[in-house]
Amino acid sequence: MIVVSVMLLSAVDGRAQELARMEICNMGTGTRTLGNYSAETLRGRSTEDFARRTRQRIAYVNGHPREREHVWNLVAKCLRALRYGGDQRARHDDIREMALQHAADANGGYIDAATKKIVNAALDIALCTATPKEGDKL
Repeated sequence: MIVVSVMLLSAVDGRAQELARMEICNMGTGTRTLGNYSAETLRGRSTEDFARRTRQRIAYVNGHPREREHVWNLVAKCLRALRYGGDQRARHDDIREMALQHAADANGGYIDAATKKIVNAALDIALCTATPKEGDKL
């Protein structure tokens, strides 16, 4: 297990306070070179809170090249998977592009205007970028 702890070291009184904790666990389902990991953050703002082991978020990172990339790359991937940091709009754009690509792949590499409109409308609702109006149909 990898434990990532964010500590505040006070310049005023020298006290240390744990502000956040993430635990990354090897799931044991990867290969020698590619690892699959679960990552979870614990709820709280102190070591005592984290000792309660109340899970705040959980996510998975699959296919991490464990020997080729530094552990900080794994930490960054876990934070992204847990939806910390970054531009929310950029994540929505990535999700939209993936969904449209899957729709095209399922249709032999082509996506017509009507299918694209349906996928975009569904994503607007799912990503909370639009709200459905009564009577709206996809």
